[in-house]
Amino acid sequence: MPRLSAGLAALAALAACVARTPPPAPQHPPLPPPPPAAAPAPAPPAPPVAWEDAALAAGDWSYGAAGGTAQAAFAGPDGPAFALRCAPGGRIALQRPGGGALTIVTSFGARSLAAAGGQAELSAADPLFDQIAFSRGRFLVRAAGAADLVLPTWAEPERLIEECRS
Repeated sequence: MPRLSAGLAALAALAACVARTPPPAPQHPPLPPPPPAAAPAPAPPAPPVAWEDAALAAGDWSYGAAGGTAQAAFAGPDGPAFALRCAPGGRIALQRPGGGALTIVTSFGARSLAAAGGQAELSAADPLFDQIAFSRGRFLVRAAGAADLVLPTWAEPERLIEECRS
């Protein structure tokens, strides 16, 4: 028996040398699938073109006399589009057929004019006419109820302004 107890003691000592197995790691529930990628936002609309960069209106300026009154008129493919003419009393009439109140925009700024039937009158000495004449190659005529009109600053309007001032 002493042999048996020595064998059991040796077996117990041998069993104590074996490493313990760790308990199994707790299992986490599976992660939910990632949300679908959001559709890319649509591209923002292109910014409007500044009037200084817009194409000039198709057409030409002409200078002449209508009913004995000097006038500079811009006509496009659809007919008369804008006119400046000398008016009695040292005034200049600005006319945009089919328009309402007028706004004239030059490289110096914008000016709104009260207009009846698309026609406004100002003193020939009004600084607006100098601003039109010296507006970096173009000016804009905006009339209520009509499309914007970007006009070149050619010699005809300048000639009319000088004619009306003299």
